[in-house]
Amino acid sequence: MARRSFTVFKQGINFGLSRLHYFNLTDYVSSGSLLNIFMILFLP
Repeated sequence: MARRSFTVFKQGINFGLSRLHYFNLTDYVSSGSLLNIFMILFLP
C-alpha cells in the first residue's frame, strides 16, 4: 500500500517536473509557489 502510493507520488513529481518546462522556474521560486505544482497535480 505504502509502496503503491509512493509510486503514484513519484509519478506526480515526474509529471510536475515535465510541466515546469512550460513555466519559468525562477517565477515559481520567487513567488514561493512550489505548492502550486501540487495543487495543479492533485486537485481535480
